[in-house]
Amino acid sequence: TDGDGEADSNFDTDGDGVVEDVAVTVKLKVKVEANGSDLLKESFTLTDGDGKEVNVTAELGEDGVYTLSVKVDAGVGASGTYTLVAHKEGHTTYTITGIPVTATTAELDLGTVTLYAGDADGNGEVSLGDLAIVRDNYGRSGEVTVADGDVDGNGEVSLGDLAIVRDNYGKASIEKAWGEV
Repeated sequence: TDGDGEADSNFDTDGDGVVEDVAVTVKLKVKVEANGSDLLKESFTLTDGDGKEVNVTAELGEDGVYTLSVKVDAGVGASGTYTLVAHKEGHTTYTITGIPVTATTAELDLGTVTLYAGDADGNGEVSLGDLAIVRDNYGRSGEVTVADGDVDGNGEVSLGDLAIVRDNYGKASIEKAWGEV
């Protein structure tokens, strides 16, 4: 401590009398299963217990598992719970809440999350609205986006997009607590 009787969150790591900010990198492992297209890439949002977005880097391993790296203050009291949201354009999302992260956590395996393709309108579910978007834009190509019904990301609204919406019709975004994954 610095003499005030309270634990400090940083340490004098090099013995020069100056307290340095110390951070450790925590690795979160997650596998994403997402049908649709490999042309559309996954992304992740990590927030702390106050809802503040935390900087996270994602690296896809050869085994198909993402390693998400986040820096955490190594000081006393740096522990907290975090929320991870896995995204992929045109897909439902998957949220894991209450992920326990501390400065002594080296790695956590978050398991496998499933994202369902076909959510053209971005409302978190594959529904009649998505089917209508594909129907209304069927046959278009070139400058089309997921919002136009190109849910497989191949540059055209086609039978493939219609099949994806049909296959995932009724699927919705998933939210689970840490202990449920």
